[in-house]
Amino acid sequence: MSIHLRMSKPDSKRPHAVWKLFLLCIVAGTVLLALPVSAADKTVVTVAAQGAGAYYLGEKVVLSGTNTGTGSTYLYITGPNLPESGGKLTSPDQKVVSGNADTFTVVSTQSDKTWEYPWYTAGLRVDAGSYTIYAASEPKSASQLADTPYGTTSIIIKKPFITAAMSSTTVVAGQPFTVTGTAVTDGNSSSVQIWIFGDNYTYHTTTPVNSDYSYTFTGDTTLSGNLPKGQNYLVVQHPMADNTFDFVASGDYVRDVKQNNDMNLFKISGTGSLQGSDAADALIAAISEREIHDSTYTNDTYTTIPFQVAGAGSTTAAPVSSASTGTAVTISADGSHSYYQGEKVILRGQSPTAGTVYLFMTGPTTFKNGPGIPANGGKLTSPLQAVVSGDPDSFTEVTTKPDKTWEYSWYTDNINVDAGTYTVYAESQPKAADQLDSGAADVGMALKKPYITANISSVNVIKGQPFTVTGVAAGVPPEVQVWIFGDNYAFTTKTPVNSNGDFTFTAGEAMSENLPAGQYYLVVEHPMADNQFDFVVSGDYVRNMKLNNGTNLFKITGTGNLQGSDAADALMAAFTSTEARDDTFTVIPFQVTGAESQTPQTSITTTLRSLETALRSLF
Repeated sequence: MSIHLRMSKPDSKRPHAVWKLFLLCIVAGTVLLALPVSAADKTVVTVAAQGAGAYYLGEKVVLSGTNTGTGSTYLYITGPNLPESGGKLTSPDQKVVSGNADTFTVVSTQSDKTWEYPWYTAGLRVDAGSYTIYAASEPKSASQLADTPYGTTSIIIKKPFITAAMSSTTVVAGQPFTVTGTAVTDGNSSSVQIWIFGDNYTYHTTTPVNSDYSYTFTGDTTLSGNLPKGQNYLVVQHPMADNTFDFVASGDYVRDVKQNNDMNLFKISGTGSLQGSDAADALIAAISEREIHDSTYTNDTYTTIPFQVAGAGSTTAAPVSSASTGTAVTISADGSHSYYQGEKVILRGQSPTAGTVYLFMTGPTTFKNGPGIPANGGKLTSPLQAVVSGDPDSFTEVTTKPDKTWEYSWYTDNINVDAGTYTVYAESQPKAADQLDSGAADVGMALKKPYITANISSVNVIKGQPFTVTGVAAGVPPEVQVWIFGDNYAFTTKTPVNSNGDFTFTAGEAMSENLPAGQYYLVVEHPMADNQFDFVVSGDYVRNMKLNNGTNLFKITGTGNLQGSDAADALMAAFTSTEARDDTFTVIPFQVTGAESQTPQTSITTTLRSLETALRSLF
């Protein structure tokens, strides 16, 4: 940097101008001598990820930055279960080797010294967790960057999820209906698969997912007119990170395309086919069994909605019963008939002749982790306990009101069942499913696994300025648990969840001021259906409350404690372990910077401009 002075004859009226000029030149020279080597003379490499820094596996992550010194930028990634020195972005388990450019993801630097790379995460074999992406001016691994200009950015990889809602859970035959929802993955190339199961009826199709992750399926008048009257089940299948459906219809069968070079699982049309809830349960069981053993999020997931189909002249669907006329007891369930485990389900109905209504439920007889509900039914409050005809205590009993109605609040937490489709029965006598008579009625429903989402007001937090975390905890638990990890910093608290599932955590000025500058990881924990947090802080440790009456997992304070991304990764690994697969979570990385963040170059530029102004004032 140089300052050019235009000399002119001194003004006789300003005898000290030359002396002032001399002094200012000395000061300017001193400043220039103190300047570090110009940024133009040093190679600077930067990298940033577009967006909030937390991405669902399957999303496209746009990476960009600068490289002022070389024509190529070398990218790689480090994180949980990846090579310590880094892995290639397109195949993270492939170790990068210093000096071997082919082992890196290489991006050309543009003429303006910038670069950009769209990183497609679908199909990558990585776990959910925190990762660091490196951009270097030379093909050098993480352990050999001492003399190589480079930049890094931290990101979070999260598991995709799916939601769905029907325009009405009572469909009138011949009238259209819609299914809308969110399928979080790479919305530019994915679709979801729609299944409908009823008596002697199966339908399946795919519908595209929009760029904002939303999708809409419309059941037109023809489809609606063909639906069998009574109970039907809609299943929406998410292909997850590999955008490939693991289960498809093939002829009369549902086929597993990942098992033994394609394998028929069960029949959905023709002689011996499964129908209605049996077919839905078989598909759900197949998807769930594959999903629970998946660490790469390439195995499919799903959501399901039971719905009723009524005749064209009906406005509501009558509850299904063992007899179409003369039913003494009726039953209905408030809401969509699709509930997150942990929700309260209001069951209600009429009982014209009986003073007591006896409730029980049926569903899958085999769960992922053992025996399911007894074939003839289980008690609502403990579904694995078989109901016995003639034994009222084995049923859930409800007293009929004077106006001949009844109502029961069924709390679905701690009932120890899998996600799936279920039928709840109401009858005037204590009779199991094999002895039902005209005094019984039933209603179908689905129980789903809860999920959680979260957003932070800014991923760049300035010390001393408050920030907020907002989100949705499906299933509406009483509270969620918030964790924050940084260098020599760990914090945890619980925050309540509103009746609509929303929650807000606010970090005030005092808390923000105490955060040391640097990289942080915020984890929000959902207690799931049992409303009990599996992981808590106990002294210096994070403790797993579901292992051996409480087991210390790792240290977060004191000597030998885990910090920052190591602590966040350890907690996330605990969430996804097979020994304690209950609570779920979401995670957001964020940065904390000082209140004043002015670079030396800015200060120097300001000083030189002041000098130039002073020099100009002399002439």
